[in-house]
Amino acid sequence: MRMFMERTFAERLQDAMRQRGFKQVDLVREADKYGVKLGKSHMSQYVSGKTVPRAEILRFLANCLQVDADWLLTGEGDSRMVEGNTIHNVGEKNTARQRECRRKNCGGSIPERINPK
Repeated sequence: MRMFMERTFAERLQDAMRQRGFKQVDLVREADKYGVKLGKSHMSQYVSGKTVPRAEILRFLANCLQVDADWLLTGEGDSRMVEGNTIHNVGEKNTARQRECRRKNCGGSIPERINPK
């Protein structure tokens, strides 16, 4: 029984995806748009908890889902990511318009350093 155990990376990823209205395929498509190598099988492994992503994919997922990468990986710290004057919290529901906006452009916060060489 998992009474007081910490939540796993996969559980935090699933929570963030649910709150932002993303499915696995949505993240794979966004990755493709930005030239980030993220396949369906990789996403499935991350969501199922079989593996965790390397650093550049972790940053990409955190940016798309608008959460802190350290929180996503370890569960430590704050799940919120500040964007402009708005703080986005994984625990807060977003409107359909906000989800669609983020779905279209991942919040506009994809750092250049994660693009392939």
